[in-house]
Amino acid sequence: MNSERISPQAISGLRLSITVHPFLDHPSPIVFAHRGCHESGPENTFDAFQGAFERGVRYMETDVHLTLDGHLVAFHDRSLLRMTGAPRLISDMTLAEVVATPLEQGARIPTLLDLLEAFPEAKFNIDLKSDETVEPFIKLAKANPMIDRVCVGSFSDARTDAAKSALPGLCTSLGPKAMRRAMVSVYTGIPFRPVAQCAQIPVRFGPLNLATSRLIETLSNHGLQIHYWTINSTDLMSQLIDIGAHGIMTDFPGRLIELLGARSLWFK
Repeated sequence: MNSERISPQAISGLRLSITVHPFLDHPSPIVFAHRGCHESGPENTFDAFQGAFERGVRYMETDVHLTLDGHLVAFHDRSLLRMTGAPRLISDMTLAEVVATPLEQGARIPTLLDLLEAFPEAKFNIDLKSDETVEPFIKLAKANPMIDRVCVGSFSDARTDAAKSALPGLCTSLGPKAMRRAMVSVYTGIPFRPVAQCAQIPVRFGPLNLATSRLIETLSNHGLQIHYWTINSTDLMSQLIDIGAHGIMTDFPGRLIELLGARSLWFK
């Protein structure tokens, strides 16, 4: 990792001439509770998100799948197997069946709308996990005042492109193809036209180290915020803060909040 430090204030200065999307309008670095706070409850449950909210986190990361009867539920896997022991696909179950299947500690799987209504002061970074989730998400966004409260990402460029096309004001993160173009710019200096407002990336992609001040500076100059996932090591959190990461996604937001507080960089 490049140890050169660029302060969040300096990074912000690089973007003075670029309009910040309302979803991202928050002092850097943003704390994202990745599927909620894992110390408070099973991932992607009310307890997990409530635990993050009570710690002061206002940015939540979640995933959505579509039930057989057309409801978007907050769940990472296609199947319930890992979380419940039941080898059933969410796409083959009605919402009633999904909700009736208990997780650890008696927790239940919530719908995306339930989360948005339960935490009106929170913003949600949403991973559309299948092609089938796109149209229901678009309908939900058009029917509810949520466009400034959500950011959509996916490992499918087609999904984010479709959502963005239907919802022009939507915040999105770069998909895989767009991220490859961005990386060409980082290493060659060739300009590119961003199709999103942020890049949400791991610290490494194969042999490539993505956690560098060079990457952050280059993409910031193109109007992008850089958010890293999923960071649970306090040492790595500190290194990302040092190089000016705009956001960090973690299963344990309390750890990150403590580090930021010690540097006077924690903003609810």
